[in-house]
Amino acid sequence: MNGQLSLYIDDDRVVPAEFTHFARTSAEAIELLVEHRFTLISFDHDLGGDDTSQLVVRWMIATGVRAVEYRVHSANKIGRSWLDNAIADDLSRDDGPREPVGSSFEPIEPGRTQPEHE
Repeated sequence: MNGQLSLYIDDDRVVPAEFTHFARTSAEAIELLVEHRFTLISFDHDLGGDDTSQLVVRWMIATGVRAVEYRVHSANKIGRSWLDNAIADDLSRDDGPREPVGSSFEPIEPGRTQPEHE
């Protein structure tokens, strides 16, 4: 990708050669997003167990972190639809950090996959 950084988020697929970084969990993806600016991010929805890329997307919306291009490579039709809609409705807008519409969201600290509830 001409020296640009790209991130592939998937728990079990082989990472395509065009990607410079990969994450197997939402926590790993968030840690990489804290450290680097990516031009391209490709999402799988299901990341094993209860972990999904929804956590990554919600964190990106809440923090204002964006990429130039997004792809969804998930086989989960419902998960793919959620990701496609979130990308179109939220990540494609560059209006800064905000709470995702219609969700109760707690920002996730790197190293955690789920928000802590009291």
